[in-house]
Amino acid sequence: MNENELRQALAGHAAAVTPAIDTDRLAAGMVRVDRIRSIKMTGLACVATAIVTFGAVSMTQGEDAGPVDVVDQPDPTLPTDPEVALPIVDDADSEAIVTAPTSVPATATGTPDHLADAEETITTTVAVVTTTAAPTTTRPPTTTTTATPPASLDFTAIARYESYSEDPSYDEYSGTAAAGATITVTSPHNPPATVVVPPDGHWFLRVEFPTAPLDAAFTVTVSDGSSSADFGMIHTS
Repeated sequence: MNENELRQALAGHAAAVTPAIDTDRLAAGMVRVDRIRSIKMTGLACVATAIVTFGAVSMTQGEDAGPVDVVDQPDPTLPTDPEVALPIVDDADSEAIVTAPTSVPATATGTPDHLADAEETITTTVAVVTTTAAPTTTRPPTTTTTATPPASLDFTAIARYESYSEDPSYDEYSGTAAAGATITVTSPHNPPATVVVPPDGHWFLRVEFPTAPLDAAFTVTVSDGSSSADFGMIHTS
């Protein structure tokens, strides 16, 4: 066998062992890969829109505004259809094999640097001052009562009328004496009449004479127990 025959034999053998490529299946796989890429681009566009919106709101609110909650955008969901996987071709000269991912890659956790500053919480510290006042005890006003000593006046006595025409006749007596002393008025025509001298030392007593005869004078005695005074009295007609 010469060299040409050997090359022809090897080429025929290689063609016999090389599997045929299913072009329909390969085309379907490429369509699914394009769809996955479109979904990814849509998700990234949504995230970019949210970032731009958040920045605009933050600039509008100003420094005194509270932090704006960042709305988490849903991760794009990729189809997990097993038909997306393309067949593996053993031929080294065939095109590169494209295999669609069957699961969503894990996203990096954390907050981007341009969002971290916006999410800082503005903390306002309010100082609460508690003043504890000393207990106040309310006491009633103190009333000082000063005892007034009884008046110590000398005994005096006067008679107002010393004659009276009405029946029964009477007279009015008054004067001064030591506070607490008992003044007694007596005569032949009346039972003894008494009065206690008040604290100011001034006393007064009205005395009737029911048995006094007409036009007959008689004596009336006024006494404080240690001193006395006599007065005349007549029941006139």
